[in-house]
Amino acid sequence: MAGDPSNAGGVSGDEALRRSEARLGRAQKIARMGSYEASFDEWPPRGGGQSYWSAEVFEVLGLDAASDNPTLETLLRITHPEDVSRIWEAMAKPLAQPVARGVFEHRVVGRDGETRVVRHHLEMLRREGGGVTLTGVVQDITEYRRLEEQLLQAQKLEGIGQLAGGVAHDFNNLLTIINGYADLLAKDDELPVSSRESAETILAAGRRAAELTRQLLAFSRRQILQPRVVSLNEVYLDLKKMLERLLGANIELVEALEAELDGVFADAGQLQQVMMNLIVNARDAMPLGGRVTVETRNVLLDGAYVESHPEASPGPHVCFSVTDTGAGMDQETQTRIFEPFFTTKELGRGTGLGLATVYGIVKQSRGFVWVESEVGRGTTMKVYMPRLPGAASPVAQAQEGEPEGQAQGKTVLLVEDQEAVRQFASKVLRRVGYVVVEAASGEEALEAARSAGRPVDVILADVIMPGMTARTLAAELQREWPQARILFTSGYSESVLLHQQLLEPGMEVLAKPFTPGELLRRLEAMLEGGSR
Repeated sequence: MAGDPSNAGGVSGDEALRRSEARLGRAQKIARMGSYEASFDEWPPRGGGQSYWSAEVFEVLGLDAASDNPTLETLLRITHPEDVSRIWEAMAKPLAQPVARGVFEHRVVGRDGETRVVRHHLEMLRREGGGVTLTGVVQDITEYRRLEEQLLQAQKLEGIGQLAGGVAHDFNNLLTIINGYADLLAKDDELPVSSRESAETILAAGRRAAELTRQLLAFSRRQILQPRVVSLNEVYLDLKKMLERLLGANIELVEALEAELDGVFADAGQLQQVMMNLIVNARDAMPLGGRVTVETRNVLLDGAYVESHPEASPGPHVCFSVTDTGAGMDQETQTRIFEPFFTTKELGRGTGLGLATVYGIVKQSRGFVWVESEVGRGTTMKVYMPRLPGAASPVAQAQEGEPEGQAQGKTVLLVEDQEAVRQFASKVLRRVGYVVVEAASGEEALEAARSAGRPVDVILADVIMPGMTARTLAAELQREWPQARILFTSGYSESVLLHQQLLEPGMEVLAKPFTPGELLRRLEAMLEGGSR
């Protein structure tokens, strides 16, 4: 027949059939699918019958064609015990029509002990006399089900992340009020010492709560990044008590921290997430207990090291390492540990995102991660980040004071739809001499600014407000006061705001919750000639 490759060159009928069967066999192997046919004298069947299975059926089911018989009994023997009843239920249904089709899935346990998920597409033909011929295909869908579960897990995590981000955003508004007023009371010299000490206690608790919201926003990827020069020693020590609780009593925590550790330029909250993920991962590798060693040191990576570590770059770095005394990993596992969703933990104990998150954060900070492990000898995870020689730990203490000298006579247009936040910010600004024009929305701000009778020097506006967006408001106001500086506030990340086109690249954002000192320092820097 013209166009039929099986008959090319005068191939005989038997040869054409053999080639056709070979092509079908290859196609089934590629698709992880096998075909079968079974004939039963009665329905529902009680066993027995005559069956034919293609070679790929044995492969899909994890059987040996030389020793396993292609029978219903064999299929039931390898079917997962929890799924056997489903097969019987499917076969127990009477055939209402001469021809019936169906699809069903079940698990099988192969000779190697591996559990696979298979799907049957079958057709049942009722013969005269009550017998039934069953024809079908069975396909290994284990990988498909695994990917489906990963997708569902990712969607679940995304949903949790959105919820966590929304809760954290709202909580940041509350913390702006709580921490802000506590800060004002703690610095009020007219109050008794005991009252100021109480305010300090409230402020300390509020700062811890703010750190928790940062972790929630980090999980939801909505945090505003605040890279600065930080000491890995300080970041670790701030986190140490929480880490000790996570490790539990049966795991010893050992430290080897370099005293004169140089700084790195990164977001402290993200570094805490890196440390927590690495140490939790080490804990999970030692279910019976053991030892976790945390080490920091200054290192110099030379050309020879870079040649054997492709992701490294030469020069001075700071190394943060976590070593456990767990079971260790083989080489194949080490090559996959940073893949999203890859996990060696049992079902329900891990998302497979912990080390992938570590890898992403470190790469974003121009660093790299290296793993050293042997089966039975534990694992060491090393994080390398470019170091800034001579840089110290975060300079938070040096920023506690409130700036002076820029406020007198300057007008701030304060736009915030949360009344309590607006009242707090207004009080802070008025205390140091700013003239404050308040508004609860963009439309109200335009009217208030035009009727104020004085030029606007700074626009301080929450990004997300009802009605007019802060970005549109700023554009309108700068047409009339082009010299005005703009500072936005938000509890969401700049990346989210940019993605939703609520901001343009380069616009200044002050993260909530903010303290009086943080607000005043940002305004002073802008008035001294910072960004518009």
